[in-house]
Amino acid sequence: MGTQLDTIIVDNEEFVIQKPVAQYPAEYTVMQNRMIEAWNSMSIDEKRIFIIASPIVRLNSMSESSKFTITAKEFSEVCGIELNSAYSQLKKAANDLRGRYFSYINTKGNRVSVHWVIRIEYGDGKIHFYFTNEVLFMLSIFNNNHPYTKFTIKEVLKLKGSHSIQLYQLLKQYESIGYRDFKEEDFRNIFELQDKYTLLWNLKQRVIIPALAEINKSTELQVSFENIKDGKKITGFRFLIEQKTNSKPPKVKKKIKPLTASQIDYFSNSLAHMETFANKYSRPGESYESFKIRLAEQLKDAKKVEEYAPYLERINLKAL
Repeated sequence: MGTQLDTIIVDNEEFVIQKPVAQYPAEYTVMQNRMIEAWNSMSIDEKRIFIIASPIVRLNSMSESSKFTITAKEFSEVCGIELNSAYSQLKKAANDLRGRYFSYINTKGNRVSVHWVIRIEYGDGKIHFYFTNEVLFMLSIFNNNHPYTKFTIKEVLKLKGSHSIQLYQLLKQYESIGYRDFKEEDFRNIFELQDKYTLLWNLKQRVIIPALAEINKSTELQVSFENIKDGKKITGFRFLIEQKTNSKPPKVKKKIKPLTASQIDYFSNSLAHMETFANKYSRPGESYESFKIRLAEQLKDAKKVEEYAPYLERINLKAL
């Protein structure tokens, strides 16, 4: 497997990004913990945009001039929402993102404010995003100096509540430890609930319990919580984090059948025009027709059909 080398400049410092092709496959969203901490005020659809963008940024050479595209059809499919409302939801999220920014302290001790996106283009059932270097940095650099969290896109996008997604990601950071504590004040600040649900029982009923119910139902985590007390006074919460036990026998891998000539023609054309697939597998400067011809040859190989299966399933590949 080859290795891509890329660089990114943040605060006048150049970082070399080494991106092995196999590092964190495309089904994973990977982002620095500071990004998860910074996007608490976003709507669920705004967060979905970055969750979907994560593997494309990570697995390709990206810069502030790079265009990331998401179609209403793709947004509908991966988020499990109706197609007729997908574009309006996506457009509203994009409009809201235009005015959003986050702040951080740079290496010189200065506070820097940065917009999440530089530019957004609309049209033809799709939206194009251009991200700032700081955002690309948080979606590309993962090491001990820049702690990160990874989770499967399929898993996190099952969650429909903004609080559920935020809490799930915060708990995933501490999954290996088995619990995470929050002071009440910190919890309210993270979720921007300083002036909402002022009574603790209301905070639990409206935010914590519904979020945990959805996390426990839809993800691989099993989470409960208990009060942290100072004497009789509740000062915070401890979330206990476990992996669900899977008592079901492992599924037998279904044998991939060879594709027919008509299937190869149909699927090579569909894949060549699929934005997320083309971003990952097309060659620089390659035309749709050349890409389709190369794919048609590859789809004669069962191993390639298996590799592309997650994308083929989106096109309703009933032959697999």
